[in-house]
Order: sequence, then structure tokens, then C-alpha cells
Amino acid sequence: MPYTDITVGPGFAGFVVLFLLAVAMYVLFRSLTHHVRKTRHAAQERRKEANAPDTQS
Repeated sequence: MPYTDITVGPGFAGFVVLFLLAVAMYVLFRSLTHHVRKTRHAAQERRKEANAPDTQS
């Protein structure tokens, strides 16, 4: 079998897989950021309620 100088790369399929992984990571990170912000806001509200003086008689 004669030696041929052919290089094989990932090609278009590799690009598509990498692109889809990047898009999925972007969506997941945005979702994570949203949930972390919501959790922090809820914790701040609970802290404010706990530190607020009791005005009920």
C-alpha cells in the first residue's frame, strides 16, 4: 500500500459539534447567572425583613 500525504481533520462535523457546545454553554451560563441573581435578591429581602423593626403591636 503506497504512502499518501493526506491529512484528516475534524471537518465540518467537528465545527458543528463545537459550535453547538458553545451555544449550549452560553445558554447554561445565562441561566445560571439568572438563578444566582434571583437567589441573592431573595436572600437580601429575607435579611431586610429579619433586621426590620417589628412595628406590629
